[in-house]
Amino acid sequence: MAAYLMGFSMVNQHSVFQEKGNLEVLLFTIQSKLRANNQKPYVPHDGKLISDINKAWERLEKAEHERGVALRKELIRQEKLELLAQRFDHKTTMRQAWLNENQRLVSQELVVGRKARLEKNLALQKTFQDMVYMIDWMEDTQAQLLSKDFGKHLLEVDDLLQKHALQEADITVQAERVETLNTAALKFTDLEGYQPCDPQVICNRVNHVSTCLEELRQLAAKRCDELEESRQLWAFFQELEESAVWIREKSSILGAQGYGKDVSSVLKLLQKHKTLAGELLAHRSLLQG
Repeated sequence: MAAYLMGFSMVNQHSVFQEKGNLEVLLFTIQSKLRANNQKPYVPHDGKLISDINKAWERLEKAEHERGVALRKELIRQEKLELLAQRFDHKTTMRQAWLNENQRLVSQELVVGRKARLEKNLALQKTFQDMVYMIDWMEDTQAQLLSKDFGKHLLEVDDLLQKHALQEADITVQAERVETLNTAALKFTDLEGYQPCDPQVICNRVNHVSTCLEELRQLAAKRCDELEESRQLWAFFQELEESAVWIREKSSILGAQGYGKDVSSVLKLLQKHKTLAGELLAHRSLLQG
């Protein structure tokens, strides 16, 4: 393409240069004939003098040169782009060939055992995922067992104890689930040949789950003891309140001003007094116990 542009420019310049030469020769011939005939020389109009033509010719040459430079630069740019496109096509072809080869190798692996390995990986990853869910559940339960709410009266404490009993039952059920998961995970540490995971990693995860379960059991036992202590305290407060009410009632009876109006009424009052005295002694023993 560059050679074509160069040839075109040279041919075009030669043609124009020849036309310019012919024009000068023609003008010279006309002037010579006019002088030979003693006629007035021909003077071209302004802008059509030979000097004007030469100046126009120089401007034309400059414009053609600048245009030629621009065309050559554009041509070089286009050639570079074409080269880049060829290289890209070459790389694309190579990459496609590489992908095809990889696909062929992957297909061969699937034939000789990849499916079995994938199934082992899937089973282990599912076990790991179940362990994660179990740890999340234990963390949530731990947060509940760390509660400082031990009840503000006896009925509320009894309600908390009932809820705690349900939590302990749930922990027992989930503990069995943890043992099942740990047993399933440890099976992958004794595989021959392909192992989907480093056995030490599996053992570490099993130990972590077991540790979390033991901590949960300890927290549950501690929470149960704290609730039982709270129940004893509120039961004591309730007994005190009931005793205070009983004492006020008996004090009201003992403070009565009637002493009987005859022997019969006095004997009845004495009997009631002895009965009340017995009740006082029994209640005193109860409080001391």
